[in-house]
Amino acid sequence: MLKLTTKNLIKTAFVMFIIGVSLVIGCGGGGGGTGRQTLPGENPAGPVIIIGTGTGTGTSTGTGTGTGTGTDTTLTVSQKIDKGWLAMDSGNWGGAMLYFEDAINDTRATVDERREAYNGRGWSRVKYYNTLSGMSDFIQAGDLKESLLGYALGLIQQGSQSRMSEAVNILIGIGLDKDTYRLTLEHQAIGVSTAEARAMLAYAHFWRANAGDDVEARRLILIAKSEDTSATSSVAQIYNTLKAAGLSGI
Repeated sequence: MLKLTTKNLIKTAFVMFIIGVSLVIGCGGGGGGTGRQTLPGENPAGPVIIIGTGTGTGTSTGTGTGTGTGTDTTLTVSQKIDKGWLAMDSGNWGGAMLYFEDAINDTRATVDERREAYNGRGWSRVKYYNTLSGMSDFIQAGDLKESLLGYALGLIQQGSQSRMSEAVNILIGIGLDKDTYRLTLEHQAIGVSTAEARAMLAYAHFWRANAGDDVEARRLILIAKSEDTSATSSVAQIYNTLKAAGLSGI
């Protein structure tokens, strides 16, 4: 278990209160912001306009959010999934969500296509809303590496020790505990780097606080910091959070 002094326990309690909802890549502060912090992979700018897909019907509000229903049979399921990722690449998270949802609801979809569509919709929800909103889709997507990563980040955002433990196991299963491992994602629109994912694993180790977790957290965050040397990146913010929370040797 981590051995923290009373001073560090107070400091940890404060830091975890701030991070309990999410982790540290930017902040929605400023005059009109909510102050909510976002995880790697999320979109700190918030929702964007939804561009509808196919022949479905849809409604939208003045704020640019909307919903759509229906199935476009002029496209194959694979084409709908591809269009969803193209929309993700262009930053149209809402439009991507509709393409993936259309693929999920398409009766022609195979099991693998539906899993791919759930993975895509999960990440579009992460971008459009937040990490927690994608978790149910990531579960449906099964053991795809991208969906496992998204699910683990959601577990970390939930903040409980048991969730942290599950996240540690998932991220280790991906390979992020290995010094030379490089995270390769099929879809670059997800926007999570090796260093960010490794730093998240370090944070999860620290919060889980099992025997030896402080040693592993220190090892992993130092590797992540060497992979991303920016002083303002999410990795730097996680590093500073761990240091302020009492992780020694960094």
